[in-house]
Amino acid sequence: MQNFFDNIKTTFLSQLQYTKELIQIADEKTQAIRDNDVSAIMQLTNKEEECARNIITLEKNRDVYIKEFERKENTKIENLSDILEKISPKSGIELNLIATDLKENLETLKNKNDVN
Repeated sequence: MQNFFDNIKTTFLSQLQYTKELIQIADEKTQAIRDNDVSAIMQLTNKEEECARNIITLEKNRDVYIKEFERKENTKIENLSDILEKISPKSGIELNLIATDLKENLETLKNKNDVN
């Protein structure tokens, strides 16, 4: 059970890290657009694509962890936080804080990308 939580937590933290990196790239890209620096825009776009691929891989891994847990526990997970809170209230709270941070950073990223 702890392994499941650790895998999910690591996945969310990695997604958060990549999202923060994407925010930084978006800031740099805004400046490159202002400077009309096509070379920098291309490099930054490549970095964006790499981060996006990594996030997609993490999401696939998370799905594998969830399906494995569902199979082992013979249950269907509708809400990840609810399951983790049942296992350990502290773990559920910790994961909710990470998820909230991730959601906020994704919203920031969306806003920056809308500008770009």
